Amino acid sequence: MKNIIIITNGPVLGFTPFMKKVSNYFNAANVGVEVWTQQRIDDFSRVDRLSNEHMTLVSRWGKRRSNRIVKGLGLLYFTARVFVKAISKRSSNTVFVCSRFESTFPIYLASLFTSVQYIYLDRDAPHLTYRFSDWILKCLYGLEKKVSKRSLVHVVPGDSRNVFGNRNVHVLPNLPDRKSLEMSVELVHEFESKIRLAAKGRFVLFCSGWLVESRGRKLLIEFLRDKKVCSKAFFVFAGDADEEMKNLIIKSDSALWLGRIPFEEALAVTRLSDFVVGFYDPSYEINKRAEPNKFWDALVLKKAVITNNGIDTLEFFRKFGRFYMSDYKSFDMLSILRDVKDLKKQGSLKNGIENSWEDAFTEILKRASIH
Repeated sequence: MKNIIIITNGPVLGFTPFMKKVSNYFNAANVGVEVWTQQRIDDFSRVDRLSNEHMTLVSRWGKRRSNRIVKGLGLLYFTARVFVKAISKRSSNTVFVCSRFESTFPIYLASLFTSVQYIYLDRDAPHLTYRFSDWILKCLYGLEKKVSKRSLVHVVPGDSRNVFGNRNVHVLPNLPDRKSLEMSVELVHEFESKIRLAAKGRFVLFCSGWLVESRGRKLLIEFLRDKKVCSKAFFVFAGDADEEMKNLIIKSDSALWLGRIPFEEALAVTRLSDFVVGFYDPSYEINKRAEPNKFWDALVLKKAVITNNGIDTLEFFRKFGRFYMSDYKSFDMLSILRDVKDLKKQGSLKNGIENSWEDAFTEILKRASIH
């Protein structure tokens, strides 16, 4: 196998669910990897660095809620440092595995000047994510297309994200990996009594990830303040939220705040939940093409999902499981909870999914002539 340098963000390789799968994969294969990372000052993680991961902190700049100028300067600094390091590390026996566009772009630039090979792990296409002026979005689209075309493999989470039509695009669904699933079984007991006792017979709804305005923050706050909803639902939150929302969750008798937890713990909580909850404001193009980990986690673990209308990918996801939906701007959670009544009486969820994340990732490495 070729030398692998992974470029990502966070204090450890397994900082995000997707990169946790990558971390588990190379650790199981006993393959040493070099990791170049950028980190915000207030980033933290309970995920351990594995023995096969050799970390290099390229940039530590700004905080999660720093203004755009600070974030922009930090990104420029990171880009410059990665570009220089990539030029010095160039080798026909080295492949860069880059997480997200900001990690891939400096490697693309380096490839214009010397022989540099890279895999582009594209999880949130910038031209679909941000609300910039049309001309900026067109420039981003063109730039992303070039970055995609020059990569050995451009990895996207679903067909909805294959916007360039390049021959090197490969779909890697956001399925949970086997290692994380196995670990989650052992972790269930750590959460079971806490959640079951607090829920007091109510439905357990698991809300995880980036809890911001475009991901249903306003809706979730409304639910926590609605006594009728809270009489039927107990909310478990994990991920990132602002202080106002965290304080509301912590003070509520109908919610539990777990903060940022490792991926395997999120799967353990999913096992204990009745519903996985995920909201995506459809006025954002990227949200119409949502391919989230949480949907796949729910499907594999045979859990129902509560989400909103206006997501184009739901036509695909609904083939494999049960989804309860309402309009994003006027979401009727109470009606959904009343209609469900008893999940156990509705039979098992449809599930024709083979959990083969590792096999799919191996295929990507083969296409890049790494494996």
